Amino acid sequence: MLRSRSKYEYKVGVNVQVFGKRLKAERERCKLIDPKWTQEYVANLLGVARSTYTAYENGTKQPSMNTLAKIADTFNVKVDYLYGRSNDPSSDSSLSPPSAKENLFVKDMELTDQELLNKYNITVDGKTLTHDEAKDFIAFVRSKRSLK
Repeated sequence: MLRSRSKYEYKVGVNVQVFGKRLKAERERCKLIDPKWTQEYVANLLGVARSTYTAYENGTKQPSMNTLAKIADTFNVKVDYLYGRSNDPSSDSSLSPPSAKENLFVKDMELTDQELLNKYNITVDGKTLTHDEAKDFIAFVRSKRSLK
């Protein structure tokens, strides 16, 4: 029995279900590391409504080219991987600009550093860290946690 194709499959020539499944898998992979990676969180990163993002994961709606690029950057994967044209998700991050996830990391760090520094006196070997040393320390801890 032949399956009918959605209007999105005719438009872009891809299986939207593969796109949705891979998109959801990437978000859930991130969520294992950090539980904040909900549909709402990713939708905010991309600048779309949560219902729109949910439709992407369900395979009932396709993102614009700009949003698609943001999605690939956010999860650091190739667009071809998301669309099922490749089984290699890795992107060459040395050639690409910082992802939305990396930009958000920096933004979060800048917003909270001063609060952390004002609230806590961080010392190492009995010496108080300078402002720059404390920022480096905070960045190190965050990057180490993201690897778990």
